[in-house]
Amino acid sequence: MDFYGHPQLSNEVIQNTDVRCIGPNLKTMITYKWNIDDNFFDFETESLDSIEMVSPLSISFKYPINSKKFTTTLGKRIEEPLSLSLFTTPLKDTFKIDPDFTLSNNMNYGLYVNNDLENTLSNPFICRTAYFVTRNIPSMSNVISNGIFSYYLTSDFDFNSFKNLSTHNSIRMVQLSSFPGLSYPLVPPSIMLGSKDPNSENAIYFSNTLNFHIDGELPFSKLPNGLLQFYYTSGPLKKLPNYKILDNTDIYTLSLYYNQIGGDLPKWDGSNNNITTLELSSNLITGTIDESYCSVFLNINNNLMTGKIPECFTCHFSDTAFKSNFKQNSFDNYDTIGTCSQNIGYWVSDIESNILFNLILKTNSIIIAYDSYTPNRIIHEISFKSTGQKFTLTPDPYPPLLSNITSNNHILVFKGLYYSYDITEITITIGDKSCDVTDSTFYQITCTLTTYPNQLNNVSGTLKVDQLQTTFNLNLDNNDGNEVFNNYTSCLDNCNGYICNYNTGICECPKDWTGENCYTPKHYVSSITPTYEDGGLVTMNGWFGDIHKDLKVTIGNEECKIDTISSNTITCNIGAGTGKKDVIVYQNGITWKSFNFFVYQSKQQTCLNNCIDTNHGICNTSNGICECKSGWTGFDCSSPSNNNNNNGNTNSTVNPDGSTTINNDQTTYNILITSLLELDINSDTVKQYPLQNNWNITSNDKNGSNVTFTQILNETECQIILSIQEIENDIQYSFAGLEFKLDKGSIKISVSIHNYNYQSPLNTLQLQMISNVSDTTSNDCNSKSASTSTSILDNQTLNYISINKDNKILYGRFINRAISDGHTTLITTSLISSQNESVTIGINIPHCRTSCYIDPDFSVIISPDFKSNCNNKSKNYVIPVAIVASCIGVAAIVVITYFIYKRKQKKIFEKKIINLNNLNNK
Repeated sequence: MDFYGHPQLSNEVIQNTDVRCIGPNLKTMITYKWNIDDNFFDFETESLDSIEMVSPLSISFKYPINSKKFTTTLGKRIEEPLSLSLFTTPLKDTFKIDPDFTLSNNMNYGLYVNNDLENTLSNPFICRTAYFVTRNIPSMSNVISNGIFSYYLTSDFDFNSFKNLSTHNSIRMVQLSSFPGLSYPLVPPSIMLGSKDPNSENAIYFSNTLNFHIDGELPFSKLPNGLLQFYYTSGPLKKLPNYKILDNTDIYTLSLYYNQIGGDLPKWDGSNNNITTLELSSNLITGTIDESYCSVFLNINNNLMTGKIPECFTCHFSDTAFKSNFKQNSFDNYDTIGTCSQNIGYWVSDIESNILFNLILKTNSIIIAYDSYTPNRIIHEISFKSTGQKFTLTPDPYPPLLSNITSNNHILVFKGLYYSYDITEITITIGDKSCDVTDSTFYQITCTLTTYPNQLNNVSGTLKVDQLQTTFNLNLDNNDGNEVFNNYTSCLDNCNGYICNYNTGICECPKDWTGENCYTPKHYVSSITPTYEDGGLVTMNGWFGDIHKDLKVTIGNEECKIDTISSNTITCNIGAGTGKKDVIVYQNGITWKSFNFFVYQSKQQTCLNNCIDTNHGICNTSNGICECKSGWTGFDCSSPSNNNNNNGNTNSTVNPDGSTTINNDQTTYNILITSLLELDINSDTVKQYPLQNNWNITSNDKNGSNVTFTQILNETECQIILSIQEIENDIQYSFAGLEFKLDKGSIKISVSIHNYNYQSPLNTLQLQMISNVSDTTSNDCNSKSASTSTSILDNQTLNYISINKDNKILYGRFINRAISDGHTTLITTSLISSQNESVTIGINIPHCRTSCYIDPDFSVIISPDFKSNCNNKSKNYVIPVAIVASCIGVAAIVVITYFIYKRKQKKIFEKKIINLNNLNNK
């Protein structure tokens, strides 16, 4: 059924009955400018291969669509959320909701995507390709895709949902697009990467970004770890970035082709980066190529370069494909084939060897083969087809072995094994003098000792190749066959390829390994998926290595029977129980323990104050959230929602110390994050970092609705970022399977902690925050002492605190879930202290290796019964404040977000950011 190019001629609404009669013979449906009813898709679609709806006049998504392919353009704003559970069939093939570019105001036409798929992290939904024109980016932690997820961002896009990009770890490619004329805050590249998968090729592409630059320069000052390829192509760049942006990153490909980059090519310094491929073709670069570029695979074709091409490149010009990297310039020697000396080439296909090489880590100098390997002292011969060169090497990490040293007129020749062809990796010291290396192979080193040491007999010396060294003694008064004495100390099994301290003979193992030979994994658990109170399968994620001798998992006092084990995941079965339990994982003679890490879950969740009564609201026992009836609002449905006669004279203030103050008449509420603690296995504080009074303003927008503070933790490289943003439209957001609503006018205060380095894999973090209240009221009819209360239950999803003062109640709500290293886990909330006018809460964060997200919904409800005139009746209104926290980084990053909901009544709700100019000068 193909109606493309044939729009609907009548004004009638097309019903499902208009197509239902076709039955199973309907295989393809293509419509053009149809006006369809809400019930249109309520017909049998299992037989359909494809549905394509071009420029529909109206469309609604309320019924499952089982067509293998579904495509439409959006010509209106869809208010109700788009539930992915309705599209499980086309999501497995092709699902596309694109903008309707025939409409002038299409930037306003989007939908809200709700991932309500029942799949879990351990049983994800397998998807192919999906395109959305959307007001948000949903969480996709339970989705796997080898295709593309494309998001076209509308004018009212929810910037807060950018954080959900970090849940797209199992999706091959994510594409973000915007409408012409719209701009958005830049999502940090580290968020886009999320958890680093060692098997993935993490890449970020910027293409056709004509407005994404700063005066023609790359708009980044730093690129994140975990990123392997960075592309900025077909753009407006006019200047090469400072190459130091690549230092200490994992990036091996930088592509800047088809920009407008001009000027001469600066010298290349690759000593602190991992770049192997530098793509600069189709620009306006002038000058010559310095020989420093010999260490990268360079594509410079279609530029304005002159002079001579370095011989390290021309010696491979017998390969016409490689030669084409330098075409369309004005080089003097483009048609000349040079002579290679020790240049090993630029691509692995040119290598002939019994070792299968995977990549060239440093072009023309270092090649890499990835495979399981045990040191065996085998020496390999490799050759290069394009040049005929042959080399000797071994992957064994052995120190240089000396068999003989001869000297003749200040020239010393060292013969032996395990040397290097790269003379820059070799250092030779004899006595207190350096011997300058002039030539080296795998078997022989030649150096010049310009000045002899004072002592000539039995002179001590050191030969160092890369990080491995050998000590020796020799006699310089004899020009032939000097005797060599090797006196270094070896390490057991050569430390499994890691560093051996030859002075002590002790291995220096990396942080994930331990033992005399660095073979033993130093295991830990970063997340747990628990069971209900009747017991069942438990999933633990973390690091467990490949050796599991005497593995045993204990939860509380009960052994959890092992089901499966891998390097990153353990599944086991546990019996029935209740409450919090300690977790112990024992293997290879090492015990890992975490207190109260496992919490049995209750199938029946309770609601705050049981939603008062059935006249106010109904408790949803699946998530513990009250569903308020008409006329009532609040977490427990206790506050009347029709408060049009009172606004409470409320305003909010952002303070220089990063706290938020809410003033209601003469009562003041404060919400502030006070400190970050690192706790050891006994819950004792190992480190404590105060987070107040150390902020510096780094950015703010024109109207003050976006403010960002930063600070660096004392004596660390850990950066903390605090940002405050006003929410401009009602939004739905989800976290760890829970859905919440944040209303227009909210204020989001977020804190992120980057690159926290734990002192021990047994340690965890605790983020502490305070809520308090004070006032200066002298009105006797409102005077009432402050009091606090808490409702914190370990087996409940939601916990609460409250502060009651002068007939006003401030509620705090916390979500006991987190996403640790890409997996959902439970966390706990601790009551640190509770006084009459103040409550301090600690959010306990698990030990995360790469990333950890916590999303405590710290929503604050102010439900006052305040009398501005004691002769008047009481006034009731509601102001919710929500806090969302997120944590990501090398060791852990924590992000806490406060949302303050403001209902505007007769008077205007004021939000003020106090004197931002002064804050900038702090």
